[in-house]
Amino acid sequence: MFRARARKLPSFPGFQNRAPSHILNGSTILRGARLKWIKLLTASCLALTCCPVLASVDSDRDAGSETPPLELTLVDAIDLALQNNRSLLDQRLDRTLQRFELEVAGDQYRPTATITPSASVERDGDPSADVSAGVGIRIPTGGEFTLRWSKPLAGQDEAPASYSLRFEQPLLRGFGVTVDTASLRIARIEETSNILSFKQAITGVVTSTIQSWRALTQANRELEIAEASLVRARDQLDVNRALIKAGQMAEREALQSESEIANRELALEEARNSLTSANFRLIDILDIDSAALILPLETPASQRTVPSVAEGIAVALRSSPNYLQELLQTEVARIRLKLAENNRLWNLTLDTTASQVGSGGETDYAAGLNLTVPLWDRSPRLSLMNARASVQKAERGLVESRQGIGIAVRQVIHDVEVGQRRIELARRALVLARQKLEIERSKLRLGLSSASQLSQFEDDLVDAQNAEVDAVISYENALTSLDQTLGTTLETWNIRVEQVE
Repeated sequence: MFRARARKLPSFPGFQNRAPSHILNGSTILRGARLKWIKLLTASCLALTCCPVLASVDSDRDAGSETPPLELTLVDAIDLALQNNRSLLDQRLDRTLQRFELEVAGDQYRPTATITPSASVERDGDPSADVSAGVGIRIPTGGEFTLRWSKPLAGQDEAPASYSLRFEQPLLRGFGVTVDTASLRIARIEETSNILSFKQAITGVVTSTIQSWRALTQANRELEIAEASLVRARDQLDVNRALIKAGQMAEREALQSESEIANRELALEEARNSLTSANFRLIDILDIDSAALILPLETPASQRTVPSVAEGIAVALRSSPNYLQELLQTEVARIRLKLAENNRLWNLTLDTTASQVGSGGETDYAAGLNLTVPLWDRSPRLSLMNARASVQKAERGLVESRQGIGIAVRQVIHDVEVGQRRIELARRALVLARQKLEIERSKLRLGLSSASQLSQFEDDLVDAQNAEVDAVISYENALTSLDQTLGTTLETWNIRVEQVE
């Protein structure tokens, strides 16, 4: 189980955590209908108005009881994604192969052994057979020691075994620790780059999970807003009918209220559809049962310090996987340039051998130099030109990446700061929208307003509620984007790459 550290989310004033409409009870729908000043409503009116609503809610509750909601906090959702996400499972398999590739790259300095049995038959001679064995080891200067033993088995009676020790060392092309260990260093750099790629894949899954979870939270909030708005519209229709009966409102005003209810029902249906879509998107990331109904559980808001631009750029240059991979690729390009320069040298090799036949025989020594001079071969020069071009491109890419980090950090910090101001302004607008609606209701009771004007103020309230929800979600998503830009997503959620591997 991968447990991510809880990052608390802002709460939405005026709303309680609850399931969608099919879990509502009838008392919630009737709550707003008990207005003190309504004395003319009869029991029959209440029954005619509320019974269809209660029947619909009860049927929805029965349908929803077949699949109880799956309650998930954001931490739970991240844990499920890290365990089940299919793309991440493929990445884990790739990491197993990549680790083994690094082990194989290190085998060049491990001893190697061979056994070679052979047999031959000639037309006019006796068959012969022998066996030989050898052990070799490479050293970081590019040289190699080889110890061989050979023993005839047939065709050469009483022939003693022979021994030889050979040492070969390049003196120009392929000479030196820098050149000979280049492939191993490149393999280690590529392994580090693979780890960064895996970290980036984890970050992508975590970020997608967070954003999808918040989209589902937002859809739930918008559904609650639509439900509450529909309840208020139905309550207002009851009030308007009572006023019409009392002669305080024209009959045509009821038509406006009924039109308002139809619009609210349409908005509610659209909110339900958005909730279903958001639920499916999160299910796809978590890779769980497609019939699951996820109920996101929120936690109170927590404070978070946003770094300055200079601090953010410094953190990104230390932690951003993209930038660190650019650094590694630049280092690889420089190593390949060294190899290309070395490959233009002549091939001069020192070859020494010490051999002995039998256990008490005389030891023979031999030494020589082998020189190979390539003529009219321009491929090493072409390789060198390509290597130099690769280094120049990598260095320019590094400069561009630094510039991109500066722009991205400034942008995301600006988005966070704007998000904070949006929340403050949205909440002020919401308070004013509620006050305006209450004032308009009072004016309507006194005959100083109309149902159409009240409908407009109701629209303003719904818009203000949705704007506040959107501001809070956008702010949290901006913080998530900040983590992704700085390369600190896994640190924020206390996720270790080794655990996921």
